[in-house]
Amino acid sequence: MTLRTYLVVLVLVALLPVLLFSAIVLGLVAGSEREATERGLRSTSRAVASAVDHTVDKTIGALQLLATSELLDAGDLPAFHAMAVRALDAHHGWLSVAVVDPRGRQLLNTLRPTGSALPPPADAQTVAAVLGTRRPAVSDLLDGDLPGRAHVVVAVPVVRGGTLSGALLTALDAEIFTRVLEGQQLPRQWEALIVDARGTILARVPEPQRFVGRPAPPGYPGLGRQRDDVP
Repeated sequence: MTLRTYLVVLVLVALLPVLLFSAIVLGLVAGSEREATERGLRSTSRAVASAVDHTVDKTIGALQLLATSELLDAGDLPAFHAMAVRALDAHHGWLSVAVVDPRGRQLLNTLRPTGSALPPPADAQTVAAVLGTRRPAVSDLLDGDLPGRAHVVVAVPVVRGGTLSGALLTALDAEIFTRVLEGQQLPRQWEALIVDARGTILARVPEPQRFVGRPAPPGYPGLGRQRDDVP
């Protein structure tokens, strides 16, 4: 599961997948400014990749720390619910925290009162990925379970003594990725997009409200090469 970041200047493109985030840069610029423009795009794409990496890694790290809580070991879900609600206040962009068991059944969700009957997780694919691999996972763009709040699910396994106990998930507001792009202070004539693995726009500057949730323009995924191929 990856997200891909696109920086666009005319037909100049840089792609950035999430988690390991390979940056992709292809410059199509006429004239003597081509090399300088390419160098600038390479530098900018790496800066954006690093910023998005940092955002996702910070979320994963915070979830992993929360997953070590002894309240989970004791099965004290009401007390963990209260702790998870406090975590929402401490982490900008977190919309909810959920706990699932090793079978993927939802045990707790901060969107519901403690003890409520809970439906299956809205993003079963990401839950299956984190439980199956015992590695963190990041979803594509979602909004069905949180109407009007486009987000991605970040999930980490809960492991005790080598045994899988379940997983911990947060819904991460997609707006946080738009803030990442805005923080790069890109030239006003540039467009920058973060696109998920399905080609859906997750974040964009300018005018994110118009484009988030829409398909990326046709042909963008075909332009470029991975950062490992870029000197």
